[in-house]
Amino acid sequence: MTLIARLSRLMQADLHALLDRIEEPEALLKQAVRDMEEAVELDRRKLQALELEQSLLEDRQATQHAQLPRLSEELELCFSAGKQDLAKQLIRKRLETEQAIAALGKKLAGLESERSRLQASLTEHSGRLEAVRQRVELVECRGSNWGSDPEPATVSERDVEVAWLRELQSRDRP
Repeated sequence: MTLIARLSRLMQADLHALLDRIEEPEALLKQAVRDMEEAVELDRRKLQALELEQSLLEDRQATQHAQLPRLSEELELCFSAGKQDLAKQLIRKRLETEQAIAALGKKLAGLESERSRLQASLTEHSGRLEAVRQRVELVECRGSNWGSDPEPATVSERDVEVAWLRELQSRDRP
């Protein structure tokens, strides 16, 4: 990594840290919720598209499977009629159909894997979104003092005297 790139990243990180301190925590949380909602919605749309594609491929695979018995019947008819040229064409068609079924099976397996991964991602994003929503509710309940430091505790002179006496007493005992 070049020196300029490293310096640029460092400056950018410092700028982001500065902006984080300036911005309102409530606004940041609300923006985080919006961003997460968009991510969840995007995952849902991708999942729907995968499920649609999977359904279409399953239909194509079923159609290809349905052709195999018909091709076998036609092949049997060609052999019984002595039409070897036509039989070779049907064998080619059967082999193409079997290869198409295998290719569709591989593609369906890949789609199923992708669908499972996307479903896990959607579940994770939904869980995070719910956690952030709860945090926003907590911030809204607390009011605008969420990001401020807590008020320092006041210790009375009496408390100091009592604690001092306890310390003295504990040190005198063997």
